Amino acid sequence: MQKITNGQKETINAPAFETNGRVMVPLRVISQLFGKNVDWYQEGQIATIGD
Repeated sequence: MQKITNGQKETINAPAFETNGRVMVPLRVISQLFGKNVDWYQEGQIATIGD
């Protein structure tokens, strides 16, 4: 997967995949595309994407 930042292409090495008719994309990829941080909370096993 590639993204363009300030006119420069960057490759993100985390492939999307299909399962049960749905496309799954790792949260890390989404966060990198939008320049956001991913936080993981072990208690409750919750991931958040934010600033």
